[in-house]
Amino acid sequence: MGTTVGGLLQVLAYPLTSIFSSGHSVVWYYTYVVIVQSIAIVWVLLQKNSICGGDFMKFVATLPISEMTRIGVNLTLLLIANSILLVVLISAVLISAAPDYSGNSNEVYAIVALLVLTLIAQLATLEKPLTILPAILFADWLLALSLTIGNGLTSWLLIVCAIAVALLGVRAPNLPRRIISLSKRPIGLFSKWYISGIFPPVTRIQLKALASRPGHTTLLIGSALGIAIATIFLINIFEFDNRTLPTLALAMATIAFVLSSAYRTFFRAHAQMQCYSAALPLGRHFWAVRDTAFVIVLGILYLSILFPPIISHAHVPISKMLFLCLAYGVLLAVLRLSLLFGGRQTVLLSFALTACWAGAVIAIIL
Repeated sequence: MGTTVGGLLQVLAYPLTSIFSSGHSVVWYYTYVVIVQSIAIVWVLLQKNSICGGDFMKFVATLPISEMTRIGVNLTLLLIANSILLVVLISAVLISAAPDYSGNSNEVYAIVALLVLTLIAQLATLEKPLTILPAILFADWLLALSLTIGNGLTSWLLIVCAIAVALLGVRAPNLPRRIISLSKRPIGLFSKWYISGIFPPVTRIQLKALASRPGHTTLLIGSALGIAIATIFLINIFEFDNRTLPTLALAMATIAFVLSSAYRTFFRAHAQMQCYSAALPLGRHFWAVRDTAFVIVLGILYLSILFPPIISHAHVPISKMLFLCLAYGVLLAVLRLSLLFGGRQTVLLSFALTACWAGAVIAIIL
């Protein structure tokens, strides 16, 4: 990095790199993160009317514009409004990522997490400033705790959890209150999906589709869970040696093969309401994208059983675990193609895709 450019970046990044450096307490980090976010929120509140569109939004509210489109527009405008603050954050990221930087290796991830949390806080301020506050403050505490720990896997996981908590708070700000209110109702009412008040309408439809076939869904979820638990026991028997990653890859492939049957359940459910769906302003691939995302999220839940013991005992590099996670998500998405093109040979095509995936992944990671 040239002297002139490097010196300029160091000056611009100093407000963050000097405070995010090691040697401070968690209270120090937490206070500073909250102060930075407070400045950013005040900066947005001064421009709230311009960012939100003012009186024009009353007309936009009458149009069939999805929530994600509106959030995307607000986020784009926030990036433009934060151009001054982004210069400082980007400079800090560049300085922290430099090869000759002497700070924490996870500091660059913490700065990126601060940017994400700040954008989430600003975005929530435009719509629901009070309900999101507890989640943002808790996420800030996790970020501060990761900076206190310093380098290592625990620090990286805390950063990921901080972003996840903030996103969950934006998506379901009243989730604790809803759960408490649901817990006071008779248990029998849950069979009528009063719990669906927690989920968005699309997820509600998908859950009801799975609930319409309770035996198949129970077998699907139970089989995948049994495979995950059996894999952990088997890896413990191997004492986390060089057979760990191939066994993990085979288990992930088997779980993906089992969960791919959920696509058939969704396909049958959508076929029954095809005439009604055709009258709605939905895109051609509306359900295809959302069903794929649902199965991927469902499949990733099983990784919370497989990954922690392997990461803590086998000392597998994070790069390999991230590669497995990404390849696993791709497999879950590709398995939907067997439903579209397999016809009566759907199961056979799914098995072939899964076997090819497992062989390719094992060859790469070894």
